Amino acid sequence: FTFGHASFALLFFFGHIWHGARTLFRDVFAGIDPDLDAQVEFGAFQKLGDPTTRRQVV
Repeated sequence: FTFGHASFALLFFFGHIWHGARTLFRDVFAGIDPDLDAQVEFGAFQKLGDPTTRRQVV
């Protein structure tokens, strides 16, 4: 009885730690390079139809 409850408690605890880490480090687990921010300005070319939006040089 005690062993079962202790095992479930540890599983429950480490499961919460695991899911919290997955949320906080989602970009790391997805393989996104941490230096990507230096290369890409996110949202710069997202406003479709807006004449003030910069054009992407191809």
